[in-house]
Amino acid sequence: MSSPILADKAFVRATITNFFFFFSLNCFILLPLYIEGAGGTEIEIGIVMGLYITHGIGYAFMWTILASLLLLGSALSMSLTDRRVA
Repeated sequence: MSSPILADKAFVRATITNFFFFFSLNCFILLPLYIEGAGGTEIEIGIVMGLYITHGIGYAFMWTILASLLLLGSALSMSLTDRRVA
C-alpha cells in the first residue's frame, strides 16, 4: 500500500515562494533594528538599506534578462530542430 500524498507540487512550490517573499519582507523591516542594536549609526543604516534595495532591483533586472535569453534560446532551438522533411 502506498503512502498518501500530503501536498501536490503546485502547493509546495507556492508555499516555498510565499516563505521567501515574507522572509525578504521581514529582513527589510528588521534589518535596521539589528544594525542599530549592533551599534550602527543612522547613516550606516541608510547605506545598508539603500544597498539592499539596489540589490533587489538589480537582481530583478538580471533575472528578467536571463529569463528572456533562455526563452529566446529555447524558441530558436525548437524552430531549428522542428524541420519536417516532406
